[in-house]
Amino acid sequence: MRHAASGLRNHPRLTYRPGLPLPAYADGYNAGCDSGRQAAGTITTGAFRKDVLRYLKEATYAQGWGDGYEQCRRPAESEERQRYEDARGNHHEHDWRQQKDRALGQALRGE
Repeated sequence: MRHAASGLRNHPRLTYRPGLPLPAYADGYNAGCDSGRQAAGTITTGAFRKDVLRYLKEATYAQGWGDGYEQCRRPAESEERQRYEDARGNHHEHDWRQQKDRALGQALRGE
């Protein structure tokens, strides 16, 4: 049984309440989410956390950890990739504008 928490842009912590995921699932999800963000390169927003003994012994904790890891890693990777592409694009845009301005200046001077 998968408890996928969708649409968690800010990745809120899961807490146990009656009718919601079991405490072991919530603990695993939160640890997995921190680990997923860390794995994606956003070290300042999470740290790798896994209670290995609990992961091996409690299937609910392991399921929560796996769900949290995937749920938080993918958006964090996308955000990192977008920041990289934006920075790279801005650099290329700047170079292109400089080259265009030089060519225009040369054309106006008749060079």
